[in-house]
Amino acid sequence: MNNPSIYLKEEERSQKEEGRRKKEEGRRKQRRRKQGRRKQGKNGWVLKLLLEWQ
Repeated sequence: MNNPSIYLKEEERSQKEEGRRKKEEGRRKQRRRKQGRRKQGKNGWVLKLLLEWQ
């Protein structure tokens, strides 16, 4: 008989890896959203003011 604990460990590893991937994907999406907000409107006039002051 094969040792069932080996199979369990492999399943746990795959689940952990999937969890890590999901976390990384979530972080990437958040980063993209933040960058998009920076590029759009609200901060544009602030940047113009800063450039005028320099």
